Amino acid sequence: MYGAFYCYRAPHWVGGLVKTVSTASLGLLALLSGFPVLAVALGLSSLGDLALSRQGERWFMGGLISFALAHAVYIFLLFGAGWPPVLIIAALGGLAASTRWWLLPYTAELHVPVAVYVLLITGMGLAAWGHDSWLLRIGATLFIASDVTLAWHLFRAKGNMPARQVALWALYYTGQVALMMGLGQFL
Repeated sequence: MYGAFYCYRAPHWVGGLVKTVSTASLGLLALLSGFPVLAVALGLSSLGDLALSRQGERWFMGGLISFALAHAVYIFLLFGAGWPPVLIIAALGGLAASTRWWLLPYTAELHVPVAVYVLLITGMGLAAWGHDSWLLRIGATLFIASDVTLAWHLFRAKGNMPARQVALWALYYTGQVALMMGLGQFL
């Protein structure tokens, strides 16, 4: 519902509620399935969704902090399975390092919090790729792709493109579902 109707429109409380409930429902499902720590990660993501559905720097910082904490919980859940393939380490490390040129110079006073966030989502991706589960690997990769799309949209893009917004939501939500399903196999 959010992807089909609200994600590409101006922020509105109904769209924000639909966005928040969609991720919160995953958290509730994780909790009811006996995965309380996973429910925390999804609940923090849901709070991030709520914050990012609003306008203003204060809301953005709230969303950034909520998602940073969600990634920290995902790292906790994913850590220790092993090392990811060398190619993945190079790709994710290169992507993180590239933000020094294409993203961070455009974030003004948000430079430090955005840089910390980049490190956390990279850590989450590396931890997921340490597993042999294709669900975890795809979930983390889609989540990272959604954040790259969001960063480009917020800090670099000129104008609002509905297709970019729909892609962003599809990448993000599918990534969350894949992470939830993959972690449900290992917890």
